[in-house]
Formats: sequence, C-alpha cells, structure tokens
Amino acid sequence: MNTKLLVVDDEEMILDVLVAQLNSHYPQIDTAQNGMEALQKISSQHYHAILSDIQMPKMTGLQLLKELRSKGNSTPFIVLTAFGDKE
Repeated sequence: MNTKLLVVDDEEMILDVLVAQLNSHYPQIDTAQNGMEALQKISSQHYHAILSDIQMPKMTGLQLLKELRSKGNSTPFIVLTAFGDKE
C-alpha cells in the first residue's frame, strides 16, 4: 500500500519545496492552499498523514486540526510554521 500525504500551505513556493523534498519518499502527495480546501480533499480521500502550516487564510492549520478531531478523524497531523512565537 502506498502512503498518501496531504500538504497544506497558502504559499505555493513552500508547497513546491515540500513536495519536491518529500516526493522521493512519498510518491503520492496532494496539496491544498488552505484549511477549507484541505477539508474538501480529506472528505473524499484517505491520507496517511497531513502536514499543515498554521497561519493560513480562510481556516488556520489549528482550526483544521480541531475540525478533523471533532469529526473523529485521527490521521497523524504535523504542524509547520515560520513564525518564531511558541504560542
């Protein structure tokens, strides 16, 4: 079974870099540019893991995580950020 990842970030350049770096290990990678787009993809496909930026328009990465958990989705979720504030 192939591992399928979803990478969520509002910056296209960051998405491209992450996909390029992960592609040799994970040949099936989907992308979304915000939490709302990610929710749509997650509703119709199974992902083995989700990598998400925190700060995004429409729905933040933490809001996405909260929404997924409230629906019983326990897919491993990795949070990425470029902000230096630990909170």
